[in-house]
Amino acid sequence: FRRRTTMSTIMKRWCLLSAAAALVGARTLPVRHEPFAALEHVNLNVGDEWTPELESFFLSVLRCTSDPRARAILNRTNDARDDDAPAMGDLRWINVGLQQFHLPINDNLGGPSVQSLRGDVALAWPRDKLPGLRRRLEAWLDDYGGGMDVGEAESLSFVGPNDMRFEIEASDSGDWFGPVARFDAARDAPPGGPSEGLGIRAVRLDVPKGTAAKICRFYAEIFEADVELSSKTHRRRERQTCVLFVGFHQSLEFRETDAALPYEGAHVALYVNFKKFVSAYYRARHLVFHNPRSPQFSFDTIDDVLSHDEFRFKDIIDLDTGDTVYELEHEIRALSHQGFTLKHRLPGDDNDDDDDNDTRSRTTAAAPPLAFKAW
Repeated sequence: FRRRTTMSTIMKRWCLLSAAAALVGARTLPVRHEPFAALEHVNLNVGDEWTPELESFFLSVLRCTSDPRARAILNRTNDARDDDAPAMGDLRWINVGLQQFHLPINDNLGGPSVQSLRGDVALAWPRDKLPGLRRRLEAWLDDYGGGMDVGEAESLSFVGPNDMRFEIEASDSGDWFGPVARFDAARDAPPGGPSEGLGIRAVRLDVPKGTAAKICRFYAEIFEADVELSSKTHRRRERQTCVLFVGFHQSLEFRETDAALPYEGAHVALYVNFKKFVSAYYRARHLVFHNPRSPQFSFDTIDDVLSHDEFRFKDIIDLDTGDTVYELEHEIRALSHQGFTLKHRLPGDDNDDDDDNDTRSRTTAAAPPLAFKAW
């Protein structure tokens, strides 16, 4: 009887949820790999000051652009902190294509002042711009130290400031990465203008051996996401990789290794189409994470989540045992989030002429949660 009552309560919540979705105008951009529409940014603390090394690397070598919206976010974050809590010293948003590096400076809330991602960021680059990038990197590495693996003619990997690891992949398309198949540079460019790089192609993380399959199942059941588990043998040891496919051409990848490092607080932000954004919150609500660095956000109720157009979680768990298998803060955003650069592309937007997509997005109902043990 208790089980039937619980399920009845859940179904009532889902009815209310569908109504709420209609009221807020559920927005969707159809992508190849549902439900994740875009991998938007990587957030890493970069120390107690913005150094010449960081400035030259991101703006001169990579030719990223500086996003002017960071100042308003810094002020809002500091205003939300308690009077006796230390303020964040500075914040830089560095744009590459439509993606970003969010780089807090002198955050003053404990933990490492310089955070490790525990993996690589793969950037896509126009093929004809790759020789110039290689020359700038060689000069920068001569000045600041580090190494570069040239690899094939169309790729290279290197270690940047604060031991950040990067991979560069050549692209012939010249197009950015995001939740639409084709872009208009004049219409879609983020604040700060276009960068030389085309965007973040993938984030590839080192995870402990034996966790990749559990990570794949987590995303498949919590988000009903498009995932792939692969295996390869290296020195007679099998290693698995879980790939979470995002949007049209992006991915978040988890590669098993013997040298996985402890979590230091980095996070990634992903945009999710609205139907699965809401259902995933209900499935993951017992995992919701309130980051003390951003006290302006609370995710205790669906009303909180809809008002912020986001929720966060940190623990990727084994769905059978409830044990944490990997830690990585996820900032899960709806496409209606104020930070979404391509709002003008949303179906039903005043600047969009696609009425058919508008009708489809507003009449899509959220599916009930999948059955797994709720820890």
